[in-house]
Amino acid sequence: MKKIGLCLCCILLLFLVNFEGCIEESGLTTSFTSLTAEQAYDLLNSGSNITIIDCRSCKCHYTNSGHLPNAIHRNDVELESLYNLTIDILFYSSASDGESIEFCQQLINHTYGKLYNLEGGFEAWKEAGYDIEL
Repeated sequence: MKKIGLCLCCILLLFLVNFEGCIEESGLTTSFTSLTAEQAYDLLNSGSNITIIDCRSCKCHYTNSGHLPNAIHRNDVELESLYNLTIDILFYSSASDGESIEFCQQLINHTYGKLYNLEGGFEAWKEAGYDIEL
């Protein structure tokens, strides 16, 4: 009986090692990186092709208060349309970061690109003196 139990444990262990290898080799993004306004500015101006998504719930903030240059409001893109794409995405929200972090978490394991969250959101960007679009 001990030999059967030992063999089953070995088989299970081999399965788990192979399964973990498949996950790592899939290339899916498994986390996101939070960036300061300065880091985000540098990244956006480095020539990288990054999609910027404004996650503030009300589009009136995007329209009336302004937004990061070339940003797309979350109402104008379906999150599922970003699944399985190899694009880097910077998410931002208001100063609290809650909405942008939620979007980052929803895309983990569904995209192949890098995911970024702007710490302090739109308010941090404005306070740093970077350009906005109205």
